Amino acid sequence: MSDRYLQAKSIAMEAMELPAEARQAWLEQRCAGDPGLRTEVDWLLDALRADMTEVLVPRWAAGDTPTEPLAQDTTIGAAQPGRYRILRMLGEGGMGRVYLAERGEGDLRQQVALKMLAGTGPQAGPTAAGMADECRILANLQHPNIAQFIDGGLSADGQPFLAMEYVEGDRIDHWCETRKLPLNARIRLFLKVCAAVEHAHQRLVIHRDLKPANILVRADGEPKLLDFGIARLTTGDAHAADPTATAHHALTLAYASPEHIEGRPLSTAADVWSLGVVLYELVAGVRPHHGVESGHLLPGAIVSGEIRPPSASACHAPSPDAGVSRIPADVDAIVMKALRRDPGDRYPSVAALADDLRRFLDSRPVSARRGQRLYRLRRFAWRHRWRVAAAAVVLLMLGGFAFERDRQLRQVTAERNKAQALSTFMADLFANADPSQAHGEDLTVRELLDRGAVDLRARQDVPAEVRAEMLDAIGQAYIGLQLGQQALPVLEEALQLRRTSAAAKQDLAATLGLLADAHLFLGQNREAIALNREARTLLPQDDPAQFEAWARHRVQELRNEDLLGEVPAARIIEVLRELDGRLQPLATSQSIGRVRITALEALASALNRAERVDEALAVQREVVALMEVHYASQPATRLLARSNLGAMLLGGNGVAEGVALLEEVDRDYVHLVGEATVQRAVVLNQLGIGYQLLGDKARQLETLLLATQVAREAGGPENRFYLQIAVTAAQALTGAGRHEESVQVLREVLPALEARAAPGIDAVNYAYALGALGFALLESGGDPREATEVLARAEQAVLPHARDFMVVYDSAMRGQARAMRASGDTPGMRKVLERYQALLEAEGIPDDSPWRRSLARMQDQAAAG
Repeated sequence: MSDRYLQAKSIAMEAMELPAEARQAWLEQRCAGDPGLRTEVDWLLDALRADMTEVLVPRWAAGDTPTEPLAQDTTIGAAQPGRYRILRMLGEGGMGRVYLAERGEGDLRQQVALKMLAGTGPQAGPTAAGMADECRILANLQHPNIAQFIDGGLSADGQPFLAMEYVEGDRIDHWCETRKLPLNARIRLFLKVCAAVEHAHQRLVIHRDLKPANILVRADGEPKLLDFGIARLTTGDAHAADPTATAHHALTLAYASPEHIEGRPLSTAADVWSLGVVLYELVAGVRPHHGVESGHLLPGAIVSGEIRPPSASACHAPSPDAGVSRIPADVDAIVMKALRRDPGDRYPSVAALADDLRRFLDSRPVSARRGQRLYRLRRFAWRHRWRVAAAAVVLLMLGGFAFERDRQLRQVTAERNKAQALSTFMADLFANADPSQAHGEDLTVRELLDRGAVDLRARQDVPAEVRAEMLDAIGQAYIGLQLGQQALPVLEEALQLRRTSAAAKQDLAATLGLLADAHLFLGQNREAIALNREARTLLPQDDPAQFEAWARHRVQELRNEDLLGEVPAARIIEVLRELDGRLQPLATSQSIGRVRITALEALASALNRAERVDEALAVQREVVALMEVHYASQPATRLLARSNLGAMLLGGNGVAEGVALLEEVDRDYVHLVGEATVQRAVVLNQLGIGYQLLGDKARQLETLLLATQVAREAGGPENRFYLQIAVTAAQALTGAGRHEESVQVLREVLPALEARAAPGIDAVNYAYALGALGFALLESGGDPREATEVLARAEQAVLPHARDFMVVYDSAMRGQARAMRASGDTPGMRKVLERYQALLEAEGIPDDSPWRRSLARMQDQAAAG
C-alpha cells in the first residue's frame, strides 16, 4: 500500500473520533495544501461511516442523518394518515437508522421496520410526489420471499421514511454457516431468493443492492428479501424514479456489478451479478475479492473482471466438519457465468441462473458448460449410474465393450479436433484486438469480424463443416451489427461449404435461413423468399423433429411476401391462420410457442395491410399475452410486442391509446434496458408519429429530436436507425418552419447514407433522405436549381427499386416538378412527367392507383402554367 493511503487512513481514523460538528475544520487543518490527500481521506470516511466496510453512502438532499437516535416511545407523524411509535433501534448505516416501530392507524396495530432515511431539505415536495409513485410500484411486489412494503413518504417534519414488514431472522450467510448446511441445501435456499428477485424483475423492479445483509432467514427456514427498490427511492430526483440511473445510489460496493461502478446504465443483469457474489459467498465462505484489503482498491478489482473460481479461493479449505467440503466444477461454472464482466455474457435472466442450479441439483448438464460432449456423457452416466453399470456388465459379457469404446473415442476425437480448431481460430482472432499485436490500432467489433472473415478463408487446417459453422457465426454477428451487406459474402461462402461437404440437411437449412435474414435486412425480399423456400424443402413438415424449423422458415417466407406486397393479403392471412391451427396444439412447448408468436405477429401485420384493423389489433393483443407466457423471464424482449401494438393502434382509431402505450413502453425500456438504446429510439420515433396524429406538433418535434439523440448515442453516427430517425426528425423541423436546422441535419447524415447505399433498402433510404433535403431547400426559399439537382439524384437512387417503393419515387418526381415550375423550366418539368408516366406503364401500375392520380395532378399543374 502507498504511503499516501496509509497517511489518509490514519487521518480518517482520527477524524471518526471527533464530534461531527468539529470534523470539517479539523480536516481542513490536517490536509491543508494537499487536495489529493483530502480526497483520499473523504473517500475513506464515507466507507467508515457505513454499516459494512464498503458502502457508498447516498445523499438524499442537503441535510444529514439526525445527530441523535430517536428515543423509545417517540411518535412519528406521517404527512399522510398514520402514526408510528418507536420501540427500539434495530440498526444504523449509511442510509439512516432502522427502528422497530408500532404502526397505528385507527384500531390497527402493526409492528414494522421503520427506516428513517438520511437527509432533509427543500426538495421535500418533489420527493414526496416521487416516493408516492414508487410506493405504488413496490406495494405490488407480493411474494412469500419478499418483505412486504407497507408505507413510505415524508414525516410531518419532512423526514423521508419507509415502513417495511418486520422480519426477525438471521443473515443467509450466517444461517448457512451456523447450521453447517451442505452444498445442495444452500443452493435450494438460494433458489428461493432467485424466485423472489425474478418476481420483481417481471414487474420491472430491480433491487440493485442484493447482499446477505438484505436476505434474512426466519426460524422456519424461509428467506425474506429486504429493501427491494429502496435504491430506486433514495435518488436525488425521486420523481424520476429511474432504476437505470447510476448516480447516488446506496449500494454495498463488494456486491456491485462492474457497470454499476463505472456509472453505466443498469439492467436486470446487475442483480444477476450481485446474486453471483452472494452465491460465491454461500459456497466458498468468502466474497470474490476478499483478498483486496482496502475498499479504495475494490472498484478497480471488480471492474477488472479477474475472479478466481470459488473452489480455487484461498480461504476455502475443504474440511469434514465444514458444511461445504467440496465445490464441484458445475457450481464453479455457474458462479463464474453469473460474474462475467460484460452483462451480455452473464445469464440472460435470474430464471436462467436458477434453471442451471436446478439442473445441477438434478445431476443434469448445466448450460454454463454446454458443448462438452464428454462432460454431458458423464452427467448422464451419473444420473443413471445403476442402469449404466448394469449395461456395462452386459457389454463386457457380450464382448462388445471394446468396439463401443473405440466408437466413442473416434467421436470424442472428432469433437476434440473440432473444438481445437475453433479454439485456435478464436484465439488468433482476439489476438488481433490485443494492443501489443494490433500495432496501436483501436479495433472496433466490425474490424475484428472483418479480420476474422479474411483469416478464416485462408485457413486450410479447419475442416469444412467447422469453417461453415464459424462463418455462420460471423455472418450472424454482422447482421446483429446491422451490416447486412458485409454478412452476404460470408454466409454465401458458408452455404457453399455446406453444399460441397454434404452437410446435414438441418445445418444447410440453418445457413439458408441466416442468408435469408441478411437479404431481408437489405430489403431484398424476393431473394429472402427463395432462400426460406429452399430451406423448407430440406425439412419435411410431417417429421415432428423438423416441424419447428420448417414452420419458422415458412413464417419468415410469408412475412417477406407480405412486405413485398405482391401476394394478396387475403391469401397470406389464410395460410397463416392454417399454420397457426397446426402450431397451437403444440404450443405448450416453449420453443414451438415462440414460433407461434412470430406467426401471429406476421398475421397481425397482414391483417393490418388488408385494413382489417380491428382483427389485426386483436391478434397483436394475443401476441402480447403469449409473450407474457413464453418470454416470462425476459421482460425486455416482451417490450417489442407491446411497442408493435402501440404502433398498430396509431394506424387505426386508437391513436390516444397507442400514444399512452408507447409512453409506457418507453418508460419500461429505460427501466429495464437503459436510456440510450436503439430499441428505445425506435419507440420514441413511433411516439413522435403519435403526437403528430394527435396534432401536438411541439411534442412531436421534441420527441423526434430526442429519438435522434438516443439513436446516435446508442449506435453511433453511422448506425442505420440513427440515420433513418434523423431524416424523420429533419422533416419535422421542416414542418415546424425550422428550415435551416432541417437542411443542416440532412447534410450531416447524407454522406453516411450514401456510403452504405448498396442495392436494396439502403439505396431507398438514401433516396428518401435526398428527397427530404430537396423539399427542405424548396421550403427555405433557396435556389430551386439546387433542389432540382438533389431531387434528380433521389430519382436515380430509387429508380431500380421504384416498383417496390413508389412512395419514395413519387416524392422525388413531385419535388422535381415543383422545383422546375418555381424556376420557370417548363420543358424540364414536362420531361419529368414523361419519365414518371413511362415508369408507370412499364411497371403496369393500375389506373386507379394513387400514383396515377399523383401524376394527373402534376400534369394539370403543368397545363395551368
